Amino acid sequence: MNLLDNLKRIRRIFSQSANDFTIIEEICEELVSCLQSNVQLIDNQGYTFKYTYKKKQQLESLMERSISFPIEYGNEKLGSLLLLDCPPNLSYDQRVLIEYSIAFLSLILKKNIEDKKQPHNVFSSLKVALKNLSHSEKIALKYIVEEMKDKEDHIVMRKLALKAGIGQSSLVNVLRKLASARVLEAKSMGMKGTYLRICDDQVWHVMKKQEAIEL
Repeated sequence: MNLLDNLKRIRRIFSQSANDFTIIEEICEELVSCLQSNVQLIDNQGYTFKYTYKKKQQLESLMERSISFPIEYGNEKLGSLLLLDCPPNLSYDQRVLIEYSIAFLSLILKKNIEDKKQPHNVFSSLKVALKNLSHSEKIALKYIVEEMKDKEDHIVMRKLALKAGIGQSSLVNVLRKLASARVLEAKSMGMKGTYLRICDDQVWHVMKKQEAIEL
């Protein structure tokens, strides 16, 4: 494990879009890769909002070998980072990487909490988000909307990219931008794909008719 290189990767992920809730997934995937441990994020009510694993295992058996780290912003606890099936004795470098990652996670979670308190005009947000999409990303968005059967659905991005003949990065970038604009929610569900939810019924109907997406 090269600590400096790992820290640089975490910082690079965060700097790409510091206000984007979806980069939590990328940070967790980096932790899984570096620590060779399953990662679970839970909120203060014990609800799991992110689970990234190195290999599929029974959650009950993993919990027996877990270490919990609080995610805090100032004196406010925002949730916890759980390392499941992790090595019994974490090295100094591993602990530095964990604490460094938690610092970024706390900023993202706090920003997400504060954003939810603000009044939100979803149509205005959609308009701004669409203006920021490249031509290839608009094409990717069309494929995503066509693939969704309802405003809530699961999509396997790798399969959709192959089916549509487009890069998976375009699909991921679209989800990141629309999630940042609070037009949709996107959560990785592991082998089940990515859970998507359009945040407004009217926006869903407009997008499904392809009225809002101009190439």
